[in-house]
Amino acid sequence: MNLTDQISIAVALAGMAILFLIFRNRESRPGSARRNIVILLAIAVTMAVLFGLGGITGSD
Repeated sequence: MNLTDQISIAVALAGMAILFLIFRNRESRPGSARRNIVILLAIAVTMAVLFGLGGITGSD
């Protein structure tokens, strides 16, 4: 893992944290937390797939 990979992962994690805070502040009704967790999991899986493909195609 080189420096660009670490930077991209750090940016993705920061983005997920920001999205989490936005969802938590916007949605205060009961039952919305579960939906926010599902959305965050979908984002996390998407980023994991993108990082996995990038690692496979970018490895020499």
